[in-house]
Amino acid sequence: MADVDGNEQIGGFTKRFEIDETYVGSNVEGRGLGYVGNKMVVIGMLGRGGDLLTQVVPNRGGAALLPVIRQHVRQHTKIPTDELSAYQGLPTMGYWRKSVSHRREEYVSPTGTTVNAIVGFWRRFKCSLHSSHVSVSCKYVGTYAKKFKYRFNRRHAPASMLPKLLSTFQPLKPKRD
Repeated sequence: MADVDGNEQIGGFTKRFEIDETYVGSNVEGRGLGYVGNKMVVIGMLGRGGDLLTQVVPNRGGAALLPVIRQHVRQHTKIPTDELSAYQGLPTMGYWRKSVSHRREEYVSPTGTTVNAIVGFWRRFKCSLHSSHVSVSCKYVGTYAKKFKYRFNRRHAPASMLPKLLSTFQPLKPKRD
């Protein structure tokens, strides 16, 4: 499942993609810019009513997050984020960015800016991981995120999951005697 979905560019004029990052991994106290204990940083980009894209990044700094956004999101896309300073460079890169301040308990700004959809995805993703696994190895965080992305992107057409997955396998060649 992790390899089936591509990572085509998303967004463009009038498109809106909420962007947020989260820590995934074993339970370790603390937060910060980088790898914390046994946790990895995963960035998520979720279109309004659309598809999701996830990727493991080395840390929460702008040098790690902005190139991923540039690679996967077309310019002129509306990008709601939280107040993380790493996202401040988005307007100079050709994106429309508005933010909400979770520190001030603002989850929807007066102008309607929100990241509630991507935050909700992270919640479902982490609940799924914790219900299925005792711990999550940092080595496989990207694979777990892509598997959950695959399932999430087909949430409105679950019958397409198996055929799409099976279409990626090569048919077996018959053995010759």
